[in-house]
Amino acid sequence: MTTDQVPAASKTPESFFPGFWNQMGWGFGVGVQTGGPRRGRFGWSGGQGTDFFVDPDGTIGVLLTQVELGEHVWPLVEEFQALRPQPADAQGSA
Repeated sequence: MTTDQVPAASKTPESFFPGFWNQMGWGFGVGVQTGGPRRGRFGWSGGQGTDFFVDPDGTIGVLLTQVELGEHVWPLVEEFQALRPQPADAQGSA
C-alpha cells in the first residue's frame, strides 16, 4: 500500500505538475515520499483543506482546516509537511 506503484516511464512533467515526481510516488491510495529528508512518509492532501502523514517511526500528523486548499492555505500545508519528529533525547527538555 505504501510502496510507489507508478512506473518511471509514467513520471513525466505532463502527468502532474512539474517537480511532483522528483521525490514522490503513489501507493495504493496514498502519496509516498520516495526521497529526501521525509523518505518513507506517506499521506494525503485533500482538496477541502485536510492533510495527513505517517512517518516510518510511527509519527502521525493530521491537519484539518475549514477552507478549500488554495494559494492562501498552501504555505500552511507546506509548513505542516515540513514537520519532523524530534529525537527522543530532545523531547522533554524545556
